[in-house]
Amino acid sequence: DFGSDHEQDSLENANNETSKLEAGRTNILDGASKEDDDLAWLWRSNFQARALEDSESRDFFDSPAVVLASMNKDWQYLMRQSSFSRMLGVELTSVQTVFRYHFPLIRHLYEYYSVIGGAGGGVNAEFQMDEDEWLLCLMECQIIEENPDSTCTASRMAEIFKSVNEGESFGSNSFNVDRVFLRVEFLRALVEVAAAKFVHTQRTESLAEALHQLCANHLAKNPRTESGHSANIFRRARLYTRAVDQFLEHNSAFLKAVYDIFRGAHRRMTLSDWLSFLRETGLLMPEVTGLGRREACLCFLWARTQFSDELRSMDKARSLTFVDFLEAVARAADTICPPTEEELSDWGAKGTDALYYYYYRIEKSVTNAGGGVLNRKIRRRLSATPAASKTRPLEDKLSKIVGVVRRSIMTELDIRDEELLIRMLSEGSRHVRQKLRRQ
Repeated sequence: DFGSDHEQDSLENANNETSKLEAGRTNILDGASKEDDDLAWLWRSNFQARALEDSESRDFFDSPAVVLASMNKDWQYLMRQSSFSRMLGVELTSVQTVFRYHFPLIRHLYEYYSVIGGAGGGVNAEFQMDEDEWLLCLMECQIIEENPDSTCTASRMAEIFKSVNEGESFGSNSFNVDRVFLRVEFLRALVEVAAAKFVHTQRTESLAEALHQLCANHLAKNPRTESGHSANIFRRARLYTRAVDQFLEHNSAFLKAVYDIFRGAHRRMTLSDWLSFLRETGLLMPEVTGLGRREACLCFLWARTQFSDELRSMDKARSLTFVDFLEAVARAADTICPPTEEELSDWGAKGTDALYYYYYRIEKSVTNAGGGVLNRKIRRRLSATPAASKTRPLEDKLSKIVGVVRRSIMTELDIRDEELLIRMLSEGSRHVRQKLRRQ
């Protein structure tokens, strides 16, 4: 017997939801397909490569089918661990069903905490959860308890991290970096936490029920609302419009050259490449633009194309194609929320490069003592958060932010002609790379 009627109903709902996913149904708010008449123009847009070549879903949106395939693939890796199968015993199928029901939530949490903290293993550890991020996730989900006699103390949770990370492999140790979690290890560790929280305290005898309680009563109530943000909502509501596409088309040569310069020797743009781009173009300055490392990482996280097999598609799943890069820039523009023309004018900033010089003056006021009226931080707009209502068209914000990028690069390279700029970026000489990629 799995547990209470309520828990059984929840698992039946999980099976129903899974059937919907397998049937390919997509919520109208959360995605679209080739047959969506309103978005048929996308097949002739700058975004077409996402559906034709770049994504596993072969769609312009993250597909529920890919999420389900991710769960199934992770479960296959878990089944390679004989110790995991023995631990579940007769509840193996029930635990799988619970995972299937809560997997979108679990996947969101893993990716969120993996990227905002910056794992200690360097570039290769991007999108892998280190111990500090693991403990932060559990603490914010109110799983860790301060009582030293508890089965869920911070030290006990750290022991689970170490035992899972150093335990039986999933078929190849080459995928993992020492002292960080892969997503499949995160799943395995959650089962251990559920046992410690609910089974060892005799709140339930069922490991499947314990896992469901952990997900429903703790993971689902995580206070960081952006940890469950759906990337598709921004795409439908803000990104996929003809006005945005026309702007990107007009600036595609410049943006492609910028993308190629900052991805360097990588086939696709990594998180480190992305942060370097923002830093060197003057956008990654929280006191000035309002865009900090955390916000920048989330723009990168939500712009990526999704893949089901975390291990076999690791490089693709943790990097940006050119189309992904365009989306990440758009998300950054929406997060920064540049000042309006009226606000720029009030500061005496006018002309094509008004925003660039506005940010330049703000930066100087923040870094130099005695800046007078300028010595203050930029006002953070309420519309900057992902869930907030937007008051201005995205193409307007994009135009200003891309203008800052262009002016920053032209100033750094001491170039005044835009055609010459694009040619120099496209040629990608060592001098240009060294100038623009100092860190």
